[in-house]
Amino acid sequence: MRTLSKIGRTHVYGENRRKGTVGRLAKASFVLWLLHTVGGTAASSTTAQRSFALEVNVVDDRGVAIPGATVRLQGSRLWEGRPVTTQTEGRFTFTGLGSGGYRIVVSAANFVPSAWEDLLIAGETVRIVLLRRSAVEKRPIEPEVSLSDLAAPPDAQAKYREGLARQREGRHQEARSEFSAAIEIYPKYAAAYAGLGISLLQLGAREEALRALQHALELDPSSYDGHVSTGLILNDLKKFAEARDYLVAAERLNLRNWRVHYELGRTYYGLSQFAEAEKSLQLARRSRPRYGNLYLLLANTLALEGKYAEAITAFEEFLEVAPSNPAVGEVRKKLALLRAEVKKLKSPGD
Repeated sequence: MRTLSKIGRTHVYGENRRKGTVGRLAKASFVLWLLHTVGGTAASSTTAQRSFALEVNVVDDRGVAIPGATVRLQGSRLWEGRPVTTQTEGRFTFTGLGSGGYRIVVSAANFVPSAWEDLLIAGETVRIVLLRRSAVEKRPIEPEVSLSDLAAPPDAQAKYREGLARQREGRHQEARSEFSAAIEIYPKYAAAYAGLGISLLQLGAREEALRALQHALELDPSSYDGHVSTGLILNDLKKFAEARDYLVAAERLNLRNWRVHYELGRTYYGLSQFAEAEKSLQLARRSRPRYGNLYLLLANTLALEGKYAEAITAFEEFLEVAPSNPAVGEVRKKLALLRAEVKKLKSPGD
């Protein structure tokens, strides 16, 4: 699981000092310097390493709870291969999880299996919607491909569709094989390379994923999956300047995807372009209101911009949407310090 970059950039505060508040803002710099623990080091203690709690809520496409659904959490030694079942309200809570990348695969009788593809799980509620098999059988999958990919022979397209189906079920090793087979039949299959890259990323083969995604972009420069997934990997590698180009291209291709805006927020944050980071994170927030890491990064960004009151609100929202996140204790401490600082800044005599 990715952790946010540390906040310890006290040099930016000198640019925000105003007459009459130099002393207090210098103190605020110290307060905000302490916020770096929220980004990653807060989870470094032995206790925090095993303090994630993750609630899985399984429902159908009408929002009705599905009790008795089988849930597998992949990526944790504590839970790997240990299926659990949802309770009466369609919920199950995993506790004692450590930091790292996770994947959730859910299945239930008369429903199509589904998987949570987000690698950013960090102590929150994940809502997974299962579709009834009867509904899916009436609505065949129509994968999106570029015009150049339409030249792929039928057997290659069939393998590609199988890869997509396995990918949606969270069976990435099988998806990898199907995409590879499609590429072997038709080496210029850009969409198959993009699908292969996504499954490789889910399997933890980051370098292989990057090579597959870049090959997809060479074949089809307009590949949305190629751009956004490449940007995500480069963000993880802290190659923010390179990531920006790919993510900006992805944003042009799809303005409504929250992940692009979130990843751009991470990119701009890494580049110390905090105004741009805030703008991207606010866009992500509109369509992804219950994602803990988003609020955490937004709060830290606002604090670095000197927008302390707004940072307080974002931290409070983080506590609401991710109450089991290991950073909660540190966030509460920083909230108390920020509130005290804001109160002093508003007091007479400034």
